[in-house]
Amino acid sequence: MTEGTGPPLFIIHGGWGDQRSFATSAKVLSASSTVTRVSIRLHWPNPWPTTDDEAYATYKVATHAADVAALIQASGRAPVDLLGHSYGGLVAAVVARERPDLVRKLVLVEPTVTWLLRDQPGGENLVAGAQRWGEKMLKRARSGEDPAAIVRSIYDDDEPGTFDAFPEARREVLLANARTIGPLVANGPSKVPFTCQDASRMRMPVLIVEGEKTSKGPQMIDSVLLACVPSSRRAVLPNAGHTIQYDAPETMARVVAWFLAQ
Repeated sequence: MTEGTGPPLFIIHGGWGDQRSFATSAKVLSASSTVTRVSIRLHWPNPWPTTDDEAYATYKVATHAADVAALIQASGRAPVDLLGHSYGGLVAAVVARERPDLVRKLVLVEPTVTWLLRDQPGGENLVAGAQRWGEKMLKRARSGEDPAAIVRSIYDDDEPGTFDAFPEARREVLLANARTIGPLVANGPSKVPFTCQDASRMRMPVLIVEGEKTSKGPQMIDSVLLACVPSSRRAVLPNAGHTIQYDAPETMARVVAWFLAQ
């Protein structure tokens, strides 16, 4: 989905999201950029493979990064500005690492570059916790449990009723992509090597966007990236958690637009 006028900006959504996740932000960003919102492979409205085994074999960060790179090349407008959130932030970072010629400026919105936690005090515990959670989700997905029930529980386990309190559009996106939870955790971010040395080779300007209310893991990843990436800066958005595209979509868009205009 492409809209707006100006320099090209590609946006990659996070886990169990799709191109609709950044609809509100895109309305602001399209005033100064030609915004292309990407739905990565296996996410709505893209088709699901014939078998779930094929989905598990296909759903990999390297595959998604190659897809995005090919899409940027096909646009004929490289280098482009590239924004990725969470899992999409990891995909964007890999694109920037592998194909820096395609990226003019990079915006990482709480990217799950989990590998960076391994060398940090307390980081291994955070990685281990994420892996245990992933194993639990994978077991449920492989058992044949309704994917919608799994995704709903992610939000409701700590505070019942959270999922139903979301706006209808957000619930629709989550349910439309619930089936991806199994493949995502099976090939999760903690298994994707991405070191500080990798980050240090990214010479394009990088903006790291973080929610003020996010958890310790994303905060630590963002701090490491800030220290490793030569031309980076950090923006912390008030009253926002990890899902910044829903918590503060217009504020984020204005910050990103300012950064891209510099």
